[in-house]
Amino acid sequence: MDEFVLALAARGVTDRWVGQQRAWVGGLLAFAQGPVWEVRPADVDGWLAGARERGAGTLTRGEMAQAVYRFYTFVEARHGRLVQEMTGRPVPRPVDEFNRPRRLARVGVRLPPSAWEAEALFQAWRAWLPRTQGRGSTSGAGVRREVSRRGGSWTLRACRL
Repeated sequence: MDEFVLALAARGVTDRWVGQQRAWVGGLLAFAQGPVWEVRPADVDGWLAGARERGAGTLTRGEMAQAVYRFYTFVEARHGRLVQEMTGRPVPRPVDEFNRPRRLARVGVRLPPSAWEAEALFQAWRAWLPRTQGRGSTSGAGVRREVSRRGGSWTLRACRL
């Protein structure tokens, strides 16, 4: 589990998100009461059903299943051969086509740009806008008007236009 957590942290995601992934995978393993290589789809079914009974929403259960899917993909990629040699069986896939959320591909992590990246974008945009003066709808005033119309006045303040 620790290697999985380190791999997630190396992706640059937040500690809170990594902690949630660890808690969900740990919760499944505690529910299954067995080693990683003995968890079955029925264990995931029961774990997710229990989460539903405790009030977890559809999106949360989808994220829980995605965390388990991600963990077992990691185990298979990094330790699949070792598990096969030790147990005589391949790494299981407890999240299968029957208990996988329908929109599993949409459940993921969105990493917003860093403050530095956002500032660099808006600085470049501010430098570019004056050169567009007098070019019809791409003029600075036209761009500001369009940004205000689409995003509201807070967008202009946030972009310092």
